[in-house]
Amino acid sequence: MRYLVFVLGMLFLGCAGSGDEVANERQVVGRSGLTLGVEVESARLAVGETLVAVLTVANDRDEAHSVRFTSGCLYGFGLWDASGELVAPAPPMCTMNAPVVEFAAGEVAEHRFEWKWDGSSVEPGMYLLKAGIGPRGELDSSVGVEVELVAK
Repeated sequence: MRYLVFVLGMLFLGCAGSGDEVANERQVVGRSGLTLGVEVESARLAVGETLVAVLTVANDRDEAHSVRFTSGCLYGFGLWDASGELVAPAPPMCTMNAPVVEFAAGEVAEHRFEWKWDGSSVEPGMYLLKAGIGPRGELDSSVGVEVELVAK
């Protein structure tokens, strides 16, 4: 048991010391039964820069798993402020097609999203970026990554 605590402690310290610009979160199993995780290229964004987020969706089961989507916008992301309000991006146009998608056993898919901050749509500050299932990831999402928007 002491060995396990030691190993976990070393792993935590090794990860905590990383000075890399990439920010990512631990992956979680969402309500959909899929494992969801998100990573951003940079956790700090200035006016005119583009936020790039990559959502990883995985079926970690040993068998196929089907998910019923609510619209044609299968995956998305959103920025949430400290009060829990979804502030960006603007809602996308989605079709009413609500497919059922089957994920093969062990299947992993990545979805890339980009959002250019114009400086006027959202105030500078700290936000939580979540990505997942639904137009802005709101139906089943990752835990999230903190993103800071800064004025130049």
